[in-house]
Amino acid sequence: MRPYNTQNYIANVFPCLATLTICGVLILVIALIGGAVTFTIYSVMALVNNSNNSIQDVCSGSNIWSFLLVVLISGFLQTSQSASSASSESEGAKVISALCFLVVQIGLMVWAGLELWANRCAASSLSDNPVYRMVRIWFIVSASAVSAAFLGIIGIGALMCIRESRAKAKKRSDWVASSLGGESLDDIGNIDGI
Repeated sequence: MRPYNTQNYIANVFPCLATLTICGVLILVIALIGGAVTFTIYSVMALVNNSNNSIQDVCSGSNIWSFLLVVLISGFLQTSQSASSASSESEGAKVISALCFLVVQIGLMVWAGLELWANRCAASSLSDNPVYRMVRIWFIVSASAVSAAFLGIIGIGALMCIRESRAKAKKRSDWVASSLGGESLDDIGNIDGI
């Protein structure tokens, strides 16, 4: 029986993990693109089959049809803007653009929440309407994405803090070791020979 070799195991696992990660990211991108195309098609179908007037006849205070139209237009504008400026913007401009997009998304989420649940007529009379369903789907996906973005920002911030505190601790340890004539703290703390 061959002895267990950790170096060979690690050398074989890392290429496999890299390939698995690339495949996973590609599948995720294809799923996101497919989901966006499907959402757009169903939203257009819902807007074509239900006019704003027919929704206003059922619930006079509801702007749910207009909201779905605004979401589709803003989605097209955001996609075309980000595709045209992906390579020409600086890092700072990309961050500002992402923050502006996040603020707009939060504003649209508030509007969607008001249309879906604050308007009692829409919640009770339009819940089977395709426009109402598409707005509800958009709200759930958008709320999930914004929540994931906030969790990602918090996670990245936490990792940066941990990395910085470790770097500071290493600098202090190196300074103490150099002050003691090059001995490491482990050598100084070893009192087994006494």
